[in-house]
Amino acid sequence: MNQVTAPLIREHGVLVESLRDVAAAYESGSPIGASSLVRFLQDALLLHRRREEDILFPALVGRIEGEIDERLGLIEVPAQRSDSWIGARELLLGLLASTIAEHQHLATMLASLDGRPTGCPADARSVRRDLRYLMRQFLKHTSREQNQLYPLAEAMLSNPEKRRLRSRMDACTAPEWVA
Repeated sequence: MNQVTAPLIREHGVLVESLRDVAAAYESGSPIGASSLVRFLQDALLLHRRREEDILFPALVGRIEGEIDERLGLIEVPAQRSDSWIGARELLLGLLASTIAEHQHLATMLASLDGRPTGCPADARSVRRDLRYLMRQFLKHTSREQNQLYPLAEAMLSNPEKRRLRSRMDACTAPEWVA
């Protein structure tokens, strides 16, 4: 059961649909509608990033580093740190670092769309091209999270840790679109 990652997976679906709505608004020649959708998407992405970067990722780092986290309690550490454990640690830390970098890249690309002119055909083509690129990058990003990072999180964390993290995620200010 995806106790801790289920809301994040749901958010991915909402974000993808919202990106499609932005593309449709630009396609229909409604830059004002597209602009408000972009701002909505920026807010939604920020909430999603907070849940990952401020709640889930620190717990995973704490789990792999064997640190004590006051919110989660003592995290067990393997008595013997084998080469495979060290390799898993490096893999996880690399995956987290690249995910955070992707979050920033996606946010920057999304911000660049806000208020873009679409009046002439060349501007409209440019926006459509950038939207297609953004969608491809976002789908690649979410696929990697859902197929690599989230299963790793579910396997690494104990059920009590997952429940506490899920409770913290649920406590994040969530707009209505999350429900």
